[in-house]
Amino acid sequence: FFGIYAGVPQSGSGHQPTSWYFFKRSLPGSPLPPVIPEKVGKLSQKFGEIIKQAAEAEFYGLSQVAGPGYRKALEYLIKDFVISRADKLGTNKEIVSKMQLGPCINAYIVDPLIKKTAQRAAWLGNDETHYLRIWGEKDIGDLKTLIKLACNGIDNQILAEEYEKSMEKKAP
Repeated sequence: FFGIYAGVPQSGSGHQPTSWYFFKRSLPGSPLPPVIPEKVGKLSQKFGEIIKQAAEAEFYGLSQVAGPGYRKALEYLIKDFVISRADKLGTNKEIVSKMQLGPCINAYIVDPLIKKTAQRAAWLGNDETHYLRIWGEKDIGDLKTLIKLACNGIDNQILAEEYEKSMEKKAP
């Protein structure tokens, strides 16, 4: 195995500068896979596959491909969620699959928390794929947090709807 260290220059006494070295990671290695709620994993298997690959790219220091990977994962998550509700929403798979992500979120995501977090994740994801960054103070960590929030919101909505459906027949 190889140990990867980062040097931090220190002001030394005498003529030779000194550095302190800190352990970053060892190779070969692999990241822990992202935690994906079970219901979301079943809803969008591609989301799980893509976000895992993006996390691996990030782990191996491939920062220029990790961000676009997370953005792609978000698109699959949102579109698979919308497609799973296409009948309720008055649309179909073909229409949703051809839409750009932003308009898809605006048109078909009803829950305000999911909508807000997904919109912001899409904005940061676009920063990862375009030449100019609009959200310069935000980074890939913020993108991952917003995707996680949208994912958890979708999981909560699915669970709530399942309980509502299973208990409606016996409601007082």
